[in-house]
Order: sequence, then C-alpha cells, then structure tokens
Amino acid sequence: VASRRFGETVTRWLIGSSVVALGGVALVMWGSSGKAIWSPRGDALAFVAVVLFAAYFILAKSAREDVPAFEFQTALWIVGSVVLAPVAIIDAGGLVWPSWGDWAWLAGLLAVPGTGHLAMNWAHPRVRLVTTSMLVLAVPVITSTGGVLFLDESVNAVQVVGMVIVLGVLSLVVRREAQLLPA
Repeated sequence: VASRRFGETVTRWLIGSSVVALGGVALVMWGSSGKAIWSPRGDALAFVAVVLFAAYFILAKSAREDVPAFEFQTALWIVGSVVLAPVAIIDAGGLVWPSWGDWAWLAGLLAVPGTGHLAMNWAHPRVRLVTTSMLVLAVPVITSTGGVLFLDESVNAVQVVGMVIVLGVLSLVVRREAQLLPA
C-alpha cells in the first residue's frame, strides 16, 4: 500500500527488518502463552487490532493530505465516542456515572495517549508510512513493560529476547531512515 498509494520505496532491507521484528513480536506473544491469564482469544483480538491499526494508519495518512492534525484528531474522537459509547454501555451493564476519582483517571487517559495520537497524526504527512508502521511493532514491548511496572505481571526470558530483537531492529530502522533524509 505504501508504495502504490504514497509512492514510497520499500527495500528488501526494510522487508527483512520487518520479518525479524515480527519474529520478535511473536516471541513476546508466544512467551506469554504458558501463563494462566493467556488466551487464544486475546491473541486473535490482538491480530484484529493490528489489521485495524494498519488500516487506520493508511486512512489517517490519506486524510492528513487535506485535513489539519487537530481537526482530524477532534473528528476522530467524536466519531470514536459515538461508535464506542453503545459498546461501553452494554459492556458495563448500563450507564454508570464516574466518580470524581474516575474523572481524574479519564482526564489522564485522554491527555497522555491522546497527545501521542495527535503527535502521530501530525507526523503522518512528514514520515513515511513504512516507518510509522514499523514503529507500531514496539507496542507489545511497551505494553508488556507497562504490565511489569504497573500491574505486577512478569515476563520470561523468551519475551525479553523478543523485546530486545524488536527494539534493536526498530532502532536500526529509525537510524537508517534518518540517514536517508535529505540534509
């Protein structure tokens, strides 16, 4: 898609890097399969999320050709709220009014990841799709690390090896992309 729609060059080196990084992601996922909290449904949902996120990146890069980042992000949040509110209400078993503490957590959830999404949407016209797509492979590493730090979860040696592979490949990709930029 990146080469056809956006005229980006996808080299053999980048394809090879993608395969190696995906192998690292597979190790991160496979390493958790022996844990009591693991489920194949979770892995299937993660796969669906990856496909939808790839589609989102393509659509966002296309939309950002005509729409400024802040306006795009605002429209995205409105549409997301309308689409997901019924799902959340059904999942919660009805409307539940948040406590003041919940409002604080919601504000933080909106501010921190929302700022990251805004930055990524700002970057879409400036960064190649193949680069941003590769960087998304860091998500399993970041979420696993967050689980260790905040949820008292553990990672095993297989997962650590996968994380090192992913981060190593991504650092090489970012460095190479920076070298390819015109001075």
